Amino acid sequence: MNKLSKKQLIALYVLTAVIFVCLIGAVVVMRQNAGKQDQTQKQPDVTTQQKAQTEEAGESAGETEAKSVADMLTELTPMLGLSTTSSLDGEKIAYYYEVKEEDMEECGGVIGDVALADELVIMKAKDASGVAALEQGAQKRLESQKASFQDYIPEQYKRLEGAQIITYGNYVMYVCCDDAGAVVEKFMSMTGE
Repeated sequence: MNKLSKKQLIALYVLTAVIFVCLIGAVVVMRQNAGKQDQTQKQPDVTTQQKAQTEEAGESAGETEAKSVADMLTELTPMLGLSTTSSLDGEKIAYYYEVKEEDMEECGGVIGDVALADELVIMKAKDASGVAALEQGAQKRLESQKASFQDYIPEQYKRLEGAQIITYGNYVMYVCCDDAGAVVEKFMSMTGE
C-alpha cells in the first residue's frame, strides 16, 4: 500500500474543504431561489394589505406618503448592479438579522449570489421604540457577513467595509454594493419621513 506524502495529504484536505464549501454554497443558492418564488407569490398580498391600511387610516392623497418597502425595493434593487438576486422575506430577514418578525411593520430585501456580499434590506419598525432593535440587528448582520467573507473571499470583505446602515424615521436600511451612497440617497428621498 502506498503512503501519501505530506504534500499530497494537504492537497487532499484542501480539495475536500473546497468541495464541501461548494456543496454548502449550492444548498444556499437553492434555498434562496425557493425563497424567491415564495416571496413573489406573497408580495402582492402585502402590498394590498398596506393599501387597505392606508385607506382605513384616512390619509389624504395630498400628504406626502412613504412608499411601501416593496415599492422601494423595486426602485432600489437595480441600483445594486446585479444580474440576478434572490428575495429575502420577513422570516429570512428575522433569521439573518436576529430580529423578531413581529417587531416589523413591513420588510423586504434582496441578496446577491452566495459568493457576493451584495445585499439590500429595508425594515420598518412598527413604532419608534422598535427601531433600535432593528438597527442592532443590521449591525449584527454586517459583522456576521464580515466574519464570513474575511478569509473566504477577501475582495468581498473589502466591499463590506463600505456597507451602510441607515436609520431614518422608523426605517432601517442595510446596503452593501458598489455605490451604497447613491442607494442611501434615493432611499431617504422615498421614505416620506
